[in-house]
Amino acid sequence: MFFLYCPNGTTINFDNEPLVDGVAYSSYVTLNPAGFYYFSVWYTGDGNYTGQVSYAESFTVGPGTLITTLLNTTWINLGQSVSDSVTFVGVQNGYPVPTGTVEFQNNDTGVWVTFDTEPLSNGMATSGPFTPTHAGKFFFRAWFDGDTNYMPTGSCPFGEPLRVYPPLPTIETILSNGAPTIGDAVYDTATLTGYGSLSLAGANIQFWYMAPGGQWAPLGSPQLVTNAAGGTFTSIYLMPNIVGNWFIKANYTGNANYWPGESGVELIQVQQDTPTVTTYLSATNITIGESIYDNVTVTGLGGNFPVPTGTVHFQNNDTGVWVTFDNETLSNGMATSQPFYPSHTGIFFFRAVYDGDSTYTTAQSGKCIEIVMVYPEPIGYID
Repeated sequence: MFFLYCPNGTTINFDNEPLVDGVAYSSYVTLNPAGFYYFSVWYTGDGNYTGQVSYAESFTVGPGTLITTLLNTTWINLGQSVSDSVTFVGVQNGYPVPTGTVEFQNNDTGVWVTFDTEPLSNGMATSGPFTPTHAGKFFFRAWFDGDTNYMPTGSCPFGEPLRVYPPLPTIETILSNGAPTIGDAVYDTATLTGYGSLSLAGANIQFWYMAPGGQWAPLGSPQLVTNAAGGTFTSIYLMPNIVGNWFIKANYTGNANYWPGESGVELIQVQQDTPTVTTYLSATNITIGESIYDNVTVTGLGGNFPVPTGTVHFQNNDTGVWVTFDNETLSNGMATSQPFYPSHTGIFFFRAVYDGDSTYTTAQSGKCIEIVMVYPEPIGYID
């Protein structure tokens, strides 16, 4: 008979086998739970030999666990955090699931240090966040403290490497005006801050701008960072010369402590300018039957800015209602109306209304600045 002495104190007669040429082999036995087991054999004897019990053979059942660990990332920048997760798989097919606690450890100096301890739930656990204090390479592992069924054990010591890179600086920017009128000057202010006591000095801050449909171009020259803590930097003036969406950003070129960094992109919505519309009539007094015409100049920003283009409407008013008598296209910002023939005597008012273009808004001349007196035709003499 084959006997098994279990860790819980029970004894099992698990097999009976006949001797063949003085030898017998037992069948297989499944061991559960973990711990120390003892085997012995009882020979019942025959006509020649008396029965006898063998010495006990000791046998240790180990943890039988499979440990898998997984970092939520394989690299971070200094100042960011990482967490580890672990799954302990015990003996399958109805055997107990590992319970107890797991220690999450890391190593960057050759010594394993526990940074968090968590209880297992259904054989799994996730660590709290770990924030490295310096750049470099870290290794992670999980150490299982064991329970009544499974012995203490750990995951692969170098299966979870983490690369910690230098930190990214923080660059916050603010525009002097996010919706200027074309021709207005705009500037940007950047505030540079770092991580802990690491110096930001020795690198540069560079401002960049992009016009509508264009590419990024430097706005001024690089500015040297001389303060270890960073500081505030101001760009030169940008004077948009096209209506539309412009963009500004600032970047930090990086040093031995920091990666290069960049601010968010800021939108500048450049609005149309309102031009000046000036007019003058060919005459201010005419006789019925004569004609008059109007001249207009639409003045924009001047310099390198576009000259106003588009259409202007010439209007007059003698009844309280403005009526368009001619439409003309501007040439170099100027236009002249076709002749207007008053149909009766009296007072007529004239003005010009500009439609606007991509750079300039609609605008008009003064309503009561151009006045024409239309007189009756003189009566001839009779001899």
